[in-house]
Amino acid sequence: MTWFRKLSIQSKLFFAIGLLTAVATIVTAGNIYRILQLNKHVHEMSQEVERLNMANEIRTLLFAQEIAAKNYLLTNEPIYQRQQSAYDPLLDQMLHRAFVQAEPKARRENIEGISRERMNFSDELTSLTAQETDGFAVGDLKLGEDLYAQVNNVALSSEIILADQLVEADRLATTAVATGLVTLLLFSLLIILAAVITTQVSEPVQHITQAITAFETDTYQPELLQPYHRRLDEVGKLTTSFDTMVQSIATAVAEKDRYLNSYARFVPLAYLDFLQKSDVVDLRLGDHVSAEMAVMFSDIRSFTTISEQMTPRENFEFVNDYLSRVSPLINDNNGFVVKYLGDGMMAIFPYNIENAIQAGIAKHQTINEYNAERLEKGEPPIHVGIGIHTGHMMVGMVGEEKRMQGDAFSDNVNLTSRIEGLTKFYGVSLLISEETLLRLANPDRYHLRYMGKAQVKGRHKPIALYEVFDGDLAEVKALKLATKETFEAGLHAYMNGQLDMALAHFQTVHEKFPDDQSTNFYLERTTQLIQSGLPAGWQGVEVMVKK
Repeated sequence: MTWFRKLSIQSKLFFAIGLLTAVATIVTAGNIYRILQLNKHVHEMSQEVERLNMANEIRTLLFAQEIAAKNYLLTNEPIYQRQQSAYDPLLDQMLHRAFVQAEPKARRENIEGISRERMNFSDELTSLTAQETDGFAVGDLKLGEDLYAQVNNVALSSEIILADQLVEADRLATTAVATGLVTLLLFSLLIILAAVITTQVSEPVQHITQAITAFETDTYQPELLQPYHRRLDEVGKLTTSFDTMVQSIATAVAEKDRYLNSYARFVPLAYLDFLQKSDVVDLRLGDHVSAEMAVMFSDIRSFTTISEQMTPRENFEFVNDYLSRVSPLINDNNGFVVKYLGDGMMAIFPYNIENAIQAGIAKHQTINEYNAERLEKGEPPIHVGIGIHTGHMMVGMVGEEKRMQGDAFSDNVNLTSRIEGLTKFYGVSLLISEETLLRLANPDRYHLRYMGKAQVKGRHKPIALYEVFDGDLAEVKALKLATKETFEAGLHAYMNGQLDMALAHFQTVHEKFPDDQSTNFYLERTTQLIQSGLPAGWQGVEVMVKK
């Protein structure tokens, strides 16, 4: 039956239904034929019953007429003569009907003979009635007895035929019932077979549907469809093809993920989302977003001095070790690195200004931990400067078609780079612009210290700067909090040209916190101005001639 197993489910179903239907049709046709025969026999039986009844009626009438004639002959009573005469029209009518309905030919001839004999019998009865009744005997009516015997023969013949027909009818009825049961059985088998074959289809389809759902939710296991692989029909082919397809898709997805992960190392996924691109292959030269956002620049201070003490390989490993520690913090705070600048980086935070501040604090906390590890190894600690500014800028893809990279363009970007450079002049780790401070929803949550105003190279308008020292070591943070009010009072006097008052405040802070580089910077600047005098138009702005 291998050929049957190779058939499709549809072909199997059609074959089984066709075969059973053909058999059931043949059996049903035979049953119908037998029912028609049975109907014919029933009709013939009804005719025979009618003939038998008619023969019995003729026999009864003849018998009654004979009795009436005998009684008349014996008694010579007119009433018996009238009775005998009254039977004549009835017998004529009955014999006529019997003649018309008589079948087959032998019965018709027999009826014709009965009719002739009856006429003779009637004539004889008439002649007998005219004779004297003295000495009359029953045997003189022998002709009537013969006629009666003939009628009995006709009735007996009908009874025999009727009995035969009853036997045949019983046989036909039994056969009809048997074939009917066979037909019912065949149709039952047909329904069962159809149900079985349908189950062979519905069950695999259900499992395939479950497999598709599992594949969509990434929970598909090949064992789910394994039992159907041995089937030679299209279900087996379908499940095998589905498994092959799943493996191909899984391989393709894994390959795509591998490439995407590779691309993500050069173009962050967050950068793609920012540019509203679903894939790196969709990036085009000139793709950009223009909006207000926060920019961060960071750099290792005195990196040149540090690198001079290392080989190129050590330099390479050092930078990668440092960047691998601080770069994830940008992503953790909903930002992304636009580009690396040697030991530094430029990152943007397009969605929330707070993210930039949080990332800057987290970077300094991480650097403090990193420095603890370096000190244990006998290596000098590193110091990183971070500048954050907020403004309108354009971020997108620059370069040429065969070599592109992300970048940000705006005077605000350049200004942020200058702010990061100012961290080394003020001796702080994290500087933010006043524009950034004003856009914070809750600036009081941070530890801030006003650093004054500065005019960076290339700009005529000064900017106000603030130090965020939440990321400093605990003891440093405590000292800055303790001296913050005095420091800012000295800075206010310095900017207003009250140099003696400023010097006194800065000296007070220096006594409590001698390592505060910001205080030392302003002590030096105040002392210089006292010696040289305030320049004309003094506004307390530090003019930076270097980047």
